[in-house]
Amino acid sequence: MSIYEFMMLNDTEKGEATLGGIFIGHRRIGNEARTLYCLGNFFVELVYTSDHQEFKGFRQFTKTYLLEPYLDQFPHIE
Repeated sequence: MSIYEFMMLNDTEKGEATLGGIFIGHRRIGNEARTLYCLGNFFVELVYTSDHQEFKGFRQFTKTYLLEPYLDQFPHIE
């Protein structure tokens, strides 16, 4: 699936597609929690309130610099 095909899906379909991807990491930004998945050639963040009570949306991207906030979750290779 391409990022453009993903963007055409409804929220239920996006959720199913995202959870079928590869989990990358989780982080918090202020009052938001974000969970990142890789779906082949693009990434999707699920955005929630920090208490996970309300789903706020999807953020899909291909720019690798947007992965930087997650890099501390990977073991360092020496």
